[in-house]
Amino acid sequence: MSEYLITCVRKSERTAAGHKHITSVGIGGQRYTVAQIYQFIDVGHTFRTASGSTGREAPVTKYQCCGLNTLRSYADRYGTTIWITYPSAPDPAGSASIQSMA
Repeated sequence: MSEYLITCVRKSERTAAGHKHITSVGIGGQRYTVAQIYQFIDVGHTFRTASGSTGREAPVTKYQCCGLNTLRSYADRYGTTIWITYPSAPDPAGSASIQSMA
């Protein structure tokens, strides 16, 4: 299977617990929902993200928080959790398949 670089994320509004959840991610100019990324992971694809300032990368995995499916990147070896958030990520890709992510 293939590995893909997540270049941006969109997050929910703050929860009652005071934090946000990732709702979609940007890859190659398209946006994919968390549910789509879960499907891609389930068939063997992997995802990573990178710091825009340092270039350091971290793997992205499924994550459950507050009973919701979301995504998580783990801290790199320097202890920095890497996510890049852009308010102008493209609209959702709809029924995009993994082939369109190449």
